[in-house]
This record gives sequence, C-alpha cells and structure tokens, in this order.
Amino acid sequence: MGRTIRWAGRATGSPALATAMTFGTLLFVTALLLAAVGTLAVVGAWLLPETVLLRRIAGAARRPLRERVGTAVRDSGTLADLRWMTVHYAYG
Repeated sequence: MGRTIRWAGRATGSPALATAMTFGTLLFVTALLLAAVGTLAVVGAWLLPETVLLRRIAGAARRPLRERVGTAVRDSGTLADLRWMTVHYAYG
C-alpha cells in the first residue's frame, strides 16, 4: 500500500512540476519580450532625430564610397583574394 501511495505521489508530482516550469517559462519569455520591445521603443524614439539628420551626411558619403569600391574592384589583388577565400572555404 505504501509503495502504491509513493508511486501515485510521484505520478502526480511530475505533471505538477512540468506545469509549474511551463508557467514560469511563459512568464519569463513574456517579461523578456516586453523588455526587448520597450528597449527598442525607447532607444528608437531617442535615435530618430539623429537618424533623420544623418541622412544628409549619407548622401555625401556615398560618392567617396562608390569611388573606393570601384578602386577595390579594379584592383588585381582583389581577384586573387577572392580566389584564395573560395579555395580555403571549399577545402576548409
């Protein structure tokens, strides 16, 4: 009789523990998502004016960027580096 009662107690305790852990995980994930969304909202609202102002600077920075990328693409060492990376990626 005692063994049956212990077995029944374990059989009842396992689902109860799983339910408690599931509920705790649900609360933790909810709190984590709320914190992430709140952080993004606050940081996003704070950075919005700076982002709008930086768009003017970005237009001026694109021209030198195009020139640097063009120079890098026309460089003979770039093709050799790409081949080296491809070979080492394939055999790595």
